Amino acid sequence: MFHTIAKDPDFNSEINESDFWTDEYISEMILKQQLDPSYEGGSRLHSEIIDSVDFITSNIKISGFETLLDLGCGPGLYSSLFCKHVNNVIGIDISKPSLNYALTKAKNERLNIEYILGNINEMNAFPKADIVLLVYSIFGCLSCEKRKELIIKINKCLPINGYFIFDVFSENSFNNQLERRYWSIEEKGFWSPLSYLLLKQTIINSLQKEVLNRYIVIEESLKFKTFLFKEKYFNLLEVNNLLNAFGFTIDLSLGSLTGIPLSKTTKDIAIIARKSSNIS
Repeated sequence: MFHTIAKDPDFNSEINESDFWTDEYISEMILKQQLDPSYEGGSRLHSEIIDSVDFITSNIKISGFETLLDLGCGPGLYSSLFCKHVNNVIGIDISKPSLNYALTKAKNERLNIEYILGNINEMNAFPKADIVLLVYSIFGCLSCEKRKELIIKINKCLPINGYFIFDVFSENSFNNQLERRYWSIEEKGFWSPLSYLLLKQTIINSLQKEVLNRYIVIEESLKFKTFLFKEKYFNLLEVNNLLNAFGFTIDLSLGSLTGIPLSKTTKDIAIIARKSSNIS
């Protein structure tokens, strides 16, 4: 345990976050955060989600499309709103508690939404759709190779002129990041139902504009878990070049999917792109 804690994690190693999203206790805590309308942790603020759906449906020609695919849909906060604007909505998520909540809500409210339990990084292909949604900076939390694999799958599931709508962290946010280590003792908290010591380490790669966060959770029995999360921060040129390389063209670039203009102070880059060509 001491050797694990003392040794810095490899910044270039492949990050597998599935243990975090599938942990029985943590996934329930994530769901509680997602369902709190005033807490921006597990999801965007609920008011921002409503504003985002309103902006998107008012600014793209959504009426002619049949199917929207919500990747990393969580408890269906976006899906349940978009189903009022398109005939079919499909949501995919790795978390059982969040997906079970979404399924129950869809059934109780008679919403035409199909939910699929799955890891979007491990699926070979996605269901055919006219619009693909990937929100809350999920795209930037993937490795470079995983991002390429994901965008290829998205290209293949969309028709020409189909929409890919997503957001990423901006370089403006990266400038506020600091390398640090800290620890705290919790009686019961987000990471465990038992008393635990939490060690957090933040490592910065200034050249690639990436941040690696490591959380080590040590319970009183000395049982411990380690979670790694990588965040990539982008500028608009990087996003544009990546999209162009995989058959997409940007229609709108924003500071938020609520319609806030992109500026030097916005913490995110939100993109509404269309598929312009097929890729092999």
